[in-house]
Amino acid sequence: MNNVKNKQSSKLCRLGIFSLRLLLASAVTFTFASFLHTQSVLSGLVSIGAKIPLSLRIQTVFVDFLGLLPTYGIIVLIGMLIAMPVAIFVMTTLHSMRKFIAQKYQIFVYAAAGALISSS
Repeated sequence: MNNVKNKQSSKLCRLGIFSLRLLLASAVTFTFASFLHTQSVLSGLVSIGAKIPLSLRIQTVFVDFLGLLPTYGIIVLIGMLIAMPVAIFVMTTLHSMRKFIAQKYQIFVYAAAGALISSS
């Protein structure tokens, strides 16, 4: 009986850690994507002759961040919800094949999963 409770507690703990990591990865990905998108648009405006002072650039970054959050933020979260389990599967497979390689390159597998979803 006690063993069953420990297993349930362990599963709940792993789910909590996964959820926290998922939210953190989504937040970082969304922040970078929002910032880079804003700068890309502002760069296009500058290239056609618009004068954009630094204060306006900073203000635009924050306004775009808040404006994109309800839609693009959800899309990034859903994408990460798909990409991270796939990355976990890849890491589990690599770990069973070559433990050393899996530990050494783990961060790159997760980063590639995040980059893949943010590029689509």
